[in-house]
Amino acid sequence: MGHTLLCVLGLFLLNTLLYGHAEVHNRAVVTLQPNWTQIFSGETFTVRCEIQGGGDTKWMYEWTPTKLNRPPTDKEYRIIRATVSHSGDYSCKGRRDSYSSTKWSDVIKLTVSSQRPKAELRADWRDFPAGGSVTLSCSVNPSSGWKYFWYRGEKTSEPLNTQDAVFISNGQISVSQGGLYWCRGGRGDPVYYTEDSDAIVPNRAVVTLQPNWSEIYSGETITLRCEIKDGGDTEWEYEWKTTSSYKPLKDSEYRIRSAYSSHSGDYRCKGRMKSAQQSSTDWSDPVKLTVSYKPQSVLTVSPSWLSPGASVTLSCRVKDPSAGWRFFWFKAVPKLSGNYYDQELLPGSSNGTEQDSYIVHGQTHTAGYKCRAGRGDPVYYTYYSEPKFVWSGVHNRAVVTLQPNWLQIFSGETFTVRCEIQGGGDTKWTYEWTPAKLNRPPTDNEYRISRATVSHSGDYSCKGRRDSYSSTEWSDVIKLTVSSQKPKAQLRADRRTIPAGGSVTLSCSVNPSSGWKYFWYRGEKTSEPLNTQDAVFISDGPFSVSQGGLYWCRGGRGDPVYYTEESDAIVTNRAVVTLQPNWSEIYSGETITLRCEIKDGGDTEWEYEWKTSSSYKPLKQSEYMEIRANVNNRGNYRCKGKMALYSSTEWSDPFTLTLSAQRPKAKLRADWRTIPAGGSVTLSCSVNPSSGWKYFWYRGEKTSEPLNTQDAVFISDRQISVSQGGLYWCRGGRGDPVYYTEHSDPVSINKIMSNRAVVTLQPNWLQIFSGETFTVRCEIQAGGDTKWTYEWTPAKLNRPPTDNEYRISRATVSHSGDYSCKGRRDSYSSTEWSDVITLTVSSQRPKAELRAFRRTIPAGGSVTLSCSVNPSSGWKYFWYRGEKTSEPLNTQDAVFISDGPISVSQGGLYWCRGGRGDPVYYTEDSDAVVTNRAVVTLQTSWPEIYRGEKITLRCEIKDGGDTEWEYKWSTPHSDTVTKHTYGVISATVNSGGNYWCMGEHKKTQLYSTEWSDLFMLRVSAQRPKAELSADRRDFPAGGSVTLSCSVNPSSGWKYFWYRGKKTYKPLTTNDAVFISDGQISVSQGGLYWCRGGRGDPVYYTEDSDAVSINKIMSNRAVVTLQPNWTQIFSGETFTVRCEIQGGGNTKWTYEWTPAKLNRPTTYNEYRIIRATVSHSGDYSCKGRRDSYSSTEWSDVIKLTVSSKRPKAELSADRRDFPAGGSVTLSCSVNLSSGWKYFWYRGEKTSEPLNTQDAVFISDGQISVSQGGLYWCRGGRGDPVYYTEHSDPVSINKINRPQPVLTVSPSWLSPGASVTLSCRVKDPSAGWRFFWFKAVPKHSDYSYSHELLPGSSNGTEQDSYIVHGQTHTAGYKCRAGRGDPVNYTSYSEPKFVWFADCLKEVKTWMELNFRWSGGNNTKLSQRPDFHSSASLTVSPDRVQHFTSDSVSLSCEGNSTEWRVRRFTEDDYPSYSSYCSYWGTMTGSTCSINSNQQSDAVYWCESGSGEFSNAVNITKQMSRPESSSVPVPLIVGLVCGIVFILLLLLLYRYRPSKDSCSIRSIQSESTNRGPDTVYVVDQNEAQRDEYSTLLHGDVCLYETIKGSKENENDSCSIRPIQSESTNRGPDTVYVVDQNEAQRDEYSTLLHGDVCLYETIKGSKENENGDACLYETIKGPKDTENDADESQDEDVL
Repeated sequence: MGHTLLCVLGLFLLNTLLYGHAEVHNRAVVTLQPNWTQIFSGETFTVRCEIQGGGDTKWMYEWTPTKLNRPPTDKEYRIIRATVSHSGDYSCKGRRDSYSSTKWSDVIKLTVSSQRPKAELRADWRDFPAGGSVTLSCSVNPSSGWKYFWYRGEKTSEPLNTQDAVFISNGQISVSQGGLYWCRGGRGDPVYYTEDSDAIVPNRAVVTLQPNWSEIYSGETITLRCEIKDGGDTEWEYEWKTTSSYKPLKDSEYRIRSAYSSHSGDYRCKGRMKSAQQSSTDWSDPVKLTVSYKPQSVLTVSPSWLSPGASVTLSCRVKDPSAGWRFFWFKAVPKLSGNYYDQELLPGSSNGTEQDSYIVHGQTHTAGYKCRAGRGDPVYYTYYSEPKFVWSGVHNRAVVTLQPNWLQIFSGETFTVRCEIQGGGDTKWTYEWTPAKLNRPPTDNEYRISRATVSHSGDYSCKGRRDSYSSTEWSDVIKLTVSSQKPKAQLRADRRTIPAGGSVTLSCSVNPSSGWKYFWYRGEKTSEPLNTQDAVFISDGPFSVSQGGLYWCRGGRGDPVYYTEESDAIVTNRAVVTLQPNWSEIYSGETITLRCEIKDGGDTEWEYEWKTSSSYKPLKQSEYMEIRANVNNRGNYRCKGKMALYSSTEWSDPFTLTLSAQRPKAKLRADWRTIPAGGSVTLSCSVNPSSGWKYFWYRGEKTSEPLNTQDAVFISDRQISVSQGGLYWCRGGRGDPVYYTEHSDPVSINKIMSNRAVVTLQPNWLQIFSGETFTVRCEIQAGGDTKWTYEWTPAKLNRPPTDNEYRISRATVSHSGDYSCKGRRDSYSSTEWSDVITLTVSSQRPKAELRAFRRTIPAGGSVTLSCSVNPSSGWKYFWYRGEKTSEPLNTQDAVFISDGPISVSQGGLYWCRGGRGDPVYYTEDSDAVVTNRAVVTLQTSWPEIYRGEKITLRCEIKDGGDTEWEYKWSTPHSDTVTKHTYGVISATVNSGGNYWCMGEHKKTQLYSTEWSDLFMLRVSAQRPKAELSADRRDFPAGGSVTLSCSVNPSSGWKYFWYRGKKTYKPLTTNDAVFISDGQISVSQGGLYWCRGGRGDPVYYTEDSDAVSINKIMSNRAVVTLQPNWTQIFSGETFTVRCEIQGGGNTKWTYEWTPAKLNRPTTYNEYRIIRATVSHSGDYSCKGRRDSYSSTEWSDVIKLTVSSKRPKAELSADRRDFPAGGSVTLSCSVNLSSGWKYFWYRGEKTSEPLNTQDAVFISDGQISVSQGGLYWCRGGRGDPVYYTEHSDPVSINKINRPQPVLTVSPSWLSPGASVTLSCRVKDPSAGWRFFWFKAVPKHSDYSYSHELLPGSSNGTEQDSYIVHGQTHTAGYKCRAGRGDPVNYTSYSEPKFVWFADCLKEVKTWMELNFRWSGGNNTKLSQRPDFHSSASLTVSPDRVQHFTSDSVSLSCEGNSTEWRVRRFTEDDYPSYSSYCSYWGTMTGSTCSINSNQQSDAVYWCESGSGEFSNAVNITKQMSRPESSSVPVPLIVGLVCGIVFILLLLLLYRYRPSKDSCSIRSIQSESTNRGPDTVYVVDQNEAQRDEYSTLLHGDVCLYETIKGSKENENDSCSIRPIQSESTNRGPDTVYVVDQNEAQRDEYSTLLHGDVCLYETIKGSKENENGDACLYETIKGPKDTENDADESQDEDVL
């Protein structure tokens, strides 16, 4: 029975596995109609699920998002008006029955944008020519499915059609009318329209010029006009741009009445529609306006010589002929008195002619004419043309001809010149010739020259004479050139060699070539030329020959025949003279070889023949010729080769042997001539031309021994480097035997001494004047007793002997210049040139300048006079008064303040001059200064006088003494007044103006003051108005207000005060406290004013404006807002209330700002039922008891009403969650005061979620465990004001597996590798693994992911190694399989942490090394593993108490931060943020005391970086003092460490593999050293993380011990405590779950530590580093069990 039951159960399970949920192989596909990538809010679309290969099966459908799964589940959903909530991922599958379905289709991501798109309109250009068009393009981005509608002018419901434009394509039209265009797009059914595009104006602005002349002349009137092409009836505004100095107004037309050159420039304009200011044309093309100087007309006459009674045509030309000119014609009339021509208008020319020509009929005698042009209105005329003349004479024409008509005649040829009279008829003519030598009587019309000579060259011209008084004009000139040199024929061959059976074409020519025939010769020159039997005559010039030999030709022409010289001969083979060695120039005495080479001579035996123009005669039959060159060999060498009697080459081209009789001279150059101390100079030697030379170097005397490598550094064949001063030269040599050049000119190399030369000037004046004496001196600093000679610039000072000092007795301008010197100790060592002193000698004697600090001397006072000369160096000053005398003033006449100024107390005429030097050199006298001064004063001293006031002006002579003065006045009315005063009884506006006066001495009219300074009297026609101000308008009870009355300008006014009604009784001391003349203090509220008065009789101002003074009550007004929210939204209800604190039973009225609240009666409370944007503003109030007593204004409450309804923002910590899990949703409203949150799932309904639907974590957070579409909204107030719904968040509950990621190690050693392992429930089922780096996303407290290298196609292995990780990082993984790939969910992120203690450990090691004397031991430098983000803890320790306030600070290159922590109590993959358990302020997180927990903490930046991690533990209370004295333990530890360090410094031992950390035993323990402490990491994932939290990975490098330690152990022995009784052999077993209650807590809570190696002796051959991790797993424990039995493990 039991077996049967088991079988049944087995079959049932097998059946379930095989058939329980069959997967159908049909494929579901989601399609979108229309298929647009983006949908906009309000559009209509359809999603459809199609089953490929579904046949006739009746399918049911499932959809995501799940809101589509309303029964019955259809295959198609049509969305009539899309909203943002329709955005999301759409997927479907088909179900045939309950247990068989397709896979989910691929997802279609649908995005619905809430913002209506806007069409964009572009034009290919903004203007078009007449008859042209502009192409407009309309587009919408994204562009799918749009059709475009076009509009012009006003926006109407009727778009453009084919009658209005040419439709090129859906998005393009072509228009030929100007105007305002825009477009919009539409798509779908019903049509969904975009917003209208911005408008484009294709009208074109054009600048036109009226009149339209290309060039404008100075003084003309022109108009520039801005025209809008096809502008229609549109009203335009205009804007201009110009490069000229004139700026046109913003009109369509700019008229220039008289143009100047400054009007030249480029002018551009554009038009802007008045009805649409944002719509304007483009800037027009620039019109260049050029304004030139007035032109002058140019007149031409035709003909110049008259036939009797013929017409004369006048032509007048202006620079720009087509620009509207009319022409005016004049007869030139001689003006004998002025040697010029006047003008008289010709008939029909008074208004000018349009034609630029004018015909004078029947002209019979010589006459002169002028013209000018005019244009425009008023007419603008050019200058008159120069006069032109027409002459009367005979009109037959003489012509000279030449027979034969050759361009050039040669000496000995025959030619004829003939004079022909065209139209001469039967008239008997006599002839005149030039040259005049032909005019031998009788004068013939023809001359024959039988043998031409050079004297026949010249210009030939003739004329015919009918009688003594009538003749033709002179004929045109024929220029005849007779050459004295017989021309030579030129023979050319198309090639110089005749192949077997071939031929060569020879061409003969003569230049110039007119009229020549050619004669050919071969071999010897004979009288018989070649004929057709000897050659083939191709044409008159060329012929063809097939025989080798010597050919030449000549030309002949004329009768008798005139022959040219014979041509040079041509031979087919060519001889060439070469030179060995081939140097460009040979010098007398060198040995050379000349060779005659026959080109293409083959094996033929040649005989050689030489020709030379030198006196040297070479052997005739020698191919080589060796010469020891001398001047007699200079010349041309030619050779030729002979084969037979008539077969020889031509003579070779001459080889010019240039022999220089003068031996060449080497040229020596130095890169510089001075050697600094310890330096060197590079010398370069060259011979020009430079072929083949080697160079030899010499120093000092010329000897036969040149310099060697001990004397100089040989840089190259022609360069050496020397470091000694002296005289150097060089020479070149070449050839064998060596031929030497002459020595170069020597170069003197000077070695610079360290002493410094300085030029000084005595006296040291910046400028010297002609005639002064000065001395220049050269001083050698630290020159000692050395005997120096001196060199100067300018060189004229270097007269031997060269002294160190020069005295110039009388300076002249020629002494100006730059002075410099140097000292020389010997010929080749000197100082450097001193710095230059620039000396300027002025030829003009300077003039002293006298200034007075004031021009008036008060009674008993004085005036300071200052004398100066510019430039001012070294001058003394001499003073004079009255007449110029030889005796200057002394101390009895004036007080000498310093060398420049003096103080005088006597009026008079003063001057001065300066003098300096020995002998004294005087300046010119200064201009004189007079101390007496006339001043116009106004007796009232008021800056402004008002109409009706009385005024008196007085002329005062300052320091005039008892002198009797006469006065002169200059007034606006030209009154003659000689009195001291000038009075006006009652001022008028006409009394204002400028007044001057001066005084003249009655006894001596020559002595007078200057005119006084101008005194401007202003008389104002308007009565002034007093101005009243109060230091405050409101004052508290018991206080007062200060009132100030003023009149501007304020001189001389007294003030009268009034309160209440205007009366003639001003306030008295009973009514107010009179502080000053313009101020009173009042303690009564009320209405106050004032006025001013001055003068006798009193002149009153107008009354001031009234000032209301308000007495402030002690009560305080306060504005309150209910509810008290910082921002209000349009539609909300709120109340503002004004409360009077301590107001009691008083009946108050209220004033408000804004003033719109002050509607009578003014209430203390205003309730706004539905707020609008207009309610935004500053609200303040005050209470008023009566008209002049009130409270102060309350403090302002700033109220902002936003027109836009706020929108809630919904976020989820994740979108997909596994079965049994949950998702946390967070809802927030920005500016979040007072909001409560309402949650919805599925459809938006009136019923929000309750506690049965979700877990309410806080007011803004819930946790949900159901998939679906969620959204939220906020609400506040009474009645409740709701925000807009948030965008929906789709939460998916997934059944697909989620992999589990583990990382090892969790705490990093610097630069170590990290191993990632990804595990799926069914690991062997074909999975490939994808590895990601987790990147923090600050927007939703989640992590995005970036593929790690080599992971794009996944890996077969379920592990992945990250090499060289140096800082904290997070990782994710997922798996995929199949084709197409079916992916798992992403794993939860896992982290590897890095803690940084390198700095502290290294500092401790360095201190101990220095203390132990290890100065020679260097600590190796480790790389910096710091991340660009870091975390610091305050207070800076790892263990804290619950009473502590702990803050974590993030630092780095980011402005956004968040802090995460990991605790042992959390779900293994869950981490939380500071905002949950602390307060995040900027980059600092403060931990709430009730939320403290043992945890790992780290920072994440907005740019995706992780900081170092920190372990922090908490303790409930501070530990009590131990009974063991802490100093004793510290002392013991320090002593042991000290002994260990001494041992280590004494000797080091090598180590091999293991690294044991021996426990340092304390007196408080009694555990044996054999006790083993086992670290267990695999109890569970929670325990694993607990272990990580309480014990960090620590990395120690080896500290080498003594020789006894031969197994590479690194031991730290335990410190034993008195309180325990553990044996010395106890091995410590560390249990991570004991909560660290003993001495290991310190190590376990420390960060990763890195200790550097202390190197041992040479015995250390196997390396120093010994790595040990404090946390070992079970596998590590088993592997190390045998090795660790004899080791103490911590």
